[in-house]
Amino acid sequence: MEAKYIRPPAIDMKYIIVRNDYRHSAGEWLPLISKCQNHQIMIGKLTMPEIERLLSKEVVGRIGCTDGDMVYVVPISYTYDGEYVYCHTHEGLKIQLMRKHPRVCFEVDHMHNMGNWQTAIAHGDFEELTQPEARNHALLKLHERILPLVSSETTHLSPDWPFPPAELSKIEGVTFRIRLQEKSGRYEKSHTLMQSFFSI
Repeated sequence: MEAKYIRPPAIDMKYIIVRNDYRHSAGEWLPLISKCQNHQIMIGKLTMPEIERLLSKEVVGRIGCTDGDMVYVVPISYTYDGEYVYCHTHEGLKIQLMRKHPRVCFEVDHMHNMGNWQTAIAHGDFEELTQPEARNHALLKLHERILPLVSSETTHLSPDWPFPPAELSKIEGVTFRIRLQEKSGRYEKSHTLMQSFFSI
């Protein structure tokens, strides 16, 4: 079916109208407008338990770091244990920046659609893990996380994935953690326009 957007004069919103749909012939505007006037939107702050739950269930976040002038934001896969975010990566710009300026921002979000989402932001200090015991502990946590059925090669710690390697010390790259502090979060909950439209 062919769809177009029109703006009814009675309300300052766009609605999706499908051509040849009998519900939207002359005289059928009132139910649609009434339905959309009851459209509920909630925007607010996440509670601390909700922030912790979001951090725990997601596997990809974003790190914001700086060289003192330029700000660099990059996605990274991670795992969270309630205190630290653990990550594994390879040498590159973000590692160079965090070694010089360890204070970073960490962001994670979950988006069901544009009207239903959650996001959490925290600050913390980058800590590179070079001691074998601490590094192996982080790598084991990363290996034990639950990944989506279809996952990126960047989340696979070794060619043996999904099985653990015989020796964690043989995994190349940089392993680090960030102790999350100053956490905050926001959310939006709403019925989408399409949900309102098709429920008529």
